[in-house]
Amino acid sequence: MWISIKSYDCYRFWREMKERRVQGFTLLWEDVVRVFQVWVYVCLFCFFSFFAAAAASFFSFLLYKYICIMTNSSNIKITSWNVRGLRKITKLKQVMSRIRHLKSKIIFLQETHLTFADLKRVQSRWPGQVIHACYNNYARGVLILIHRTIPLQIVKTIQDPGGRYVIVQCNILSMTWNLVSIYGPNEDNPSFFKNIFLELSTMNGFFLLGGDFNCALNPTIDRSTGRDTGKTQTRESLKQFIEDLNLVDVWRERNLDKKHYSCYSSTFKSHSRIDYFIVSRELLPKISECWYNGIVISDHAAVSLKIQTNKIVHSPP
Repeated sequence: MWISIKSYDCYRFWREMKERRVQGFTLLWEDVVRVFQVWVYVCLFCFFSFFAAAAASFFSFLLYKYICIMTNSSNIKITSWNVRGLRKITKLKQVMSRIRHLKSKIIFLQETHLTFADLKRVQSRWPGQVIHACYNNYARGVLILIHRTIPLQIVKTIQDPGGRYVIVQCNILSMTWNLVSIYGPNEDNPSFFKNIFLELSTMNGFFLLGGDFNCALNPTIDRSTGRDTGKTQTRESLKQFIEDLNLVDVWRERNLDKKHYSCYSSTFKSHSRIDYFIVSRELLPKISECWYNGIVISDHAAVSLKIQTNKIVHSPP
């Protein structure tokens, strides 16, 4: 309003000066002052116009970013990958480059072989949160990487001192999630999974477990040899907890009879599918895709899924 009034004053002064020029006049000190005032008003008008245009552009950009974030958040890509060590800086760079290429927003990593002091190497290369359970620089170690564009609030974390699992209970888009990155033991050890699932049974929200379980749920089709006699107790225990908590192996549920392997053992010259996602069955209709990526850098394939969070109405009790 003030700019409009001053603009009108400037226009009226210009008309007055034009009429006086026709009649012939002598430039007075008051005229100089008024000319200066007109110049100031014009400068202010230009400044405020530029400021308004810049502000409009800035807020338009913020609105665009918000829309992009909410759109991406409603269709989240999650990847789990046993990387077989991140101690060497060259290997770390390769893995982080591969992660950027996959364009996943939540990453579960296993066998990182990182100590607490080493975590800053990952944190400096990942734009978001890094939740960890470390062991030593020769074995184990798991991470969960959560991109900064995910609207997430962490409720609590549970870190295994043995470096085999990390649990993150969090709220994403007003829904409670329990994210678990797992690196299962090589030996037949059913108590390991018993401890994890007993902990999970006390938690509310959706469950999303991913990792290298080191256990084929169905050796007939999940191992190239067609058998696995070394993990009998672990397998039965794991399958029982999956049933009790109403969970499901996502990829196998979508590919009932298909053979596909996620790991190659050079020691035994065999392939197996021991890397997978186990999720709440209620989430299954919201998962649009689940697939294995190629075996590169590590001897394990990364497994990915896309989940449409905008289709999830409420958390289970």
